Amino acid sequence: MSTTTSFPSGLGFVKNYIHDILGQHGFNQLPSADREKLMDEFTDQAIIRLTAGLSSELSKDGKKRFETMAASGNAADQEWLDFWQQEVPNVQTVSKEILTAFALELKQTLNS
Repeated sequence: MSTTTSFPSGLGFVKNYIHDILGQHGFNQLPSADREKLMDEFTDQAIIRLTAGLSSELSKDGKKRFETMAASGNAADQEWLDFWQQEVPNVQTVSKEILTAFALELKQTLNS
């Protein structure tokens, strides 16, 4: 994936979530190359939104830790997952809200 955000790119659940939404709108009928391109683009957008939304929940110390990890550029996926779970107590709820809002926007875009 091409994203350079501070959320692990290996988050399969995000890609699966996006795939399900796209599948409801004829996504599986597209040629393979088009499907892959759309998946990458929409997944990148979802991860960017997750990062932005979760970042707003960070404490002052959490923001410093976030900046350090992002600046290093070499934090592993598991390190990021651990970070978000430690720093955002309601990470699952916030993530679900962010992805739900993104899904609504995506559905509106696909329906227009």
